[in-house]
Amino acid sequence: MIKEALQYIVGMSDIKTFKHNYEVYSDRQLYRVPNEIDCPEPLGVNTLSGFMDYVAANEGHIAECVDNPVYIQIVSPTEVRLVSVLNEDNKRATFIKATALLPDQNFGRALDQERFLIWLRTSFVDTENRQDMIQFCGCVTGNDVVNLDDDGVSQKVSVSTFVGTRDAIAPTDPVLRPFRTFVDIEQPESQFVFRAKKTDMGVGFVLYEADGGAWKTAAMDTIRKYILKYMEDHQAEFDNREVIVIC
Repeated sequence: MIKEALQYIVGMSDIKTFKHNYEVYSDRQLYRVPNEIDCPEPLGVNTLSGFMDYVAANEGHIAECVDNPVYIQIVSPTEVRLVSVLNEDNKRATFIKATALLPDQNFGRALDQERFLIWLRTSFVDTENRQDMIQFCGCVTGNDVVNLDDDGVSQKVSVSTFVGTRDAIAPTDPVLRPFRTFVDIEQPESQFVFRAKKTDMGVGFVLYEADGGAWKTAAMDTIRKYILKYMEDHQAEFDNREVIVIC
């Protein structure tokens, strides 16, 4: 009780500061009061067009809230956000964030014929290479006897049926365009390694990514071009505001 009373009395006294070796010290512990209120949760959208429509429509309101400039940050092929400059508390306000909606990715996983064909048809842009893979995978049925001849570069698949044997050469290093970024832009193409392998359920098919992640840089550059083109087409909405696109 006496300790609390003494602390209360000390707390009522003025704060004293002392200088020593060019440093300033206080006679009690101090707590910094933030200059800004907590930043609100950003609005969320799932398309680039919705993101840019918001930026254009709220240009004036954003200008009243923060100083120039504001930044459109391309965080990844699947995320873009609008942020402010640093405030006095070294924090940024995030006004809106776009997150791409993507189908499930099964790279590196062996899938049976049915699931692999469905994946090709629903998660990849329709190209000639995709059609070649669908045709190849479709030549195997559940009752066939499958023999795999793999030399490390290409695969030969021999399918034995009750009417004879047919051979098919598996596509090697196919170039495909899976859905991996916003639907508003062209999906980047990249190289893959395709393999057929025997599993407990028969034959399985596997796609391995083989471009070292270069598709991510290509996708982010395409997003940047989309944003700059939008701002050029809606120049009147951006005349009085400095918007910097960073990638």
